Amino acid sequence: MNNESGTAPTNNQPGGPLQMNRKQRRIIERQIANDRPRGTCPFPDCGKTFFLEEGKPNACPFHRKLIADVIYIHNRIQTPPPVEGPKGEEEKGPILLVPKPGMADQAIKEAAEAAKRKGETKP
Repeated sequence: MNNESGTAPTNNQPGGPLQMNRKQRRIIERQIANDRPRGTCPFPDCGKTFFLEEGKPNACPFHRKLIADVIYIHNRIQTPPPVEGPKGEEEKGPILLVPKPGMADQAIKEAAEAAKRKGETKP
């Protein structure tokens, strides 16, 4: 028994945290989970709050997926560095061609004309 002044008797009970029932433990676990640091999505017209996670973009889950998709596509379309061929010439990787203004309309017209000519030659 504890005989010090200013303390309650322990009645030979071991000290330590109080025993909680399942409901009390779940309430405390939820409070701990909800006390994580939060942020606001910086994308225009979004403003959703989200839990900050280390190693992930500073955005809401929807925009995190968008960022991951953009990075995935960017990694797939990068041209590889030139490689020396067997004759000492440099082989170039795939090239991304950007059409000049008006070229898309011209290509559509040519494709339509080719389809018409192909349809006329069949018996």
